[in-house]
Amino acid sequence: MDLASLIGIISDIGLIVSAIILGGDVPHFLNVPEIMIAMGGTMAATLSTFQFKDVFRKTLMYAPS
Repeated sequence: MDLASLIGIISDIGLIVSAIILGGDVPHFLNVPEIMIAMGGTMAATLSTFQFKDVFRKTLMYAPS
């Protein structure tokens, strides 16, 4: 993981926590249908871009590049 990825993850978590603390309700940020759409769309885009054997090898088998 490079520095930009780490900064992005930390800032994403910080922004979500800040929004909840500033007056949002937790259920508004944990909407199951929205999570399903986001994760499903990400998986579909990944599978339509790369071959399944490459996705399976990189994600489930943790093979090095």
